[in-house]
Amino acid sequence: MDSSSRKIVTFIAVVTIIVMAAMAIRSYLDADQSKAAAPAEATEDSAPEAPKREPSENVTNPSDEMPVAAPEIEDIPAITGEPSMTFENENGEARESTAPENDE
Repeated sequence: MDSSSRKIVTFIAVVTIIVMAAMAIRSYLDADQSKAAAPAEATEDSAPEAPKREPSENVTNPSDEMPVAAPEIEDIPAITGEPSMTFENENGEARESTAPENDE
């Protein structure tokens, strides 16, 4: 490495170290401020009152809803690598396919 390359690498290293030190100091100071400014506990007098909800006639009872049926489990054949279908092309040659058959 020549001297100009060493100077460039040294400059970049110094700048990187300075930036990392500044970030560490800022993080340390932010942590101190968050501990010093603990949130004040709300008392019953100073706490805002939550809006009261009035019962409405449109509310549905969960027991009145339709039951949801469990999904049906389909029987899926195992993948064996054997051809499941044979097709003939225009030349009369047979071509095999491993695509699953559609029974429906």
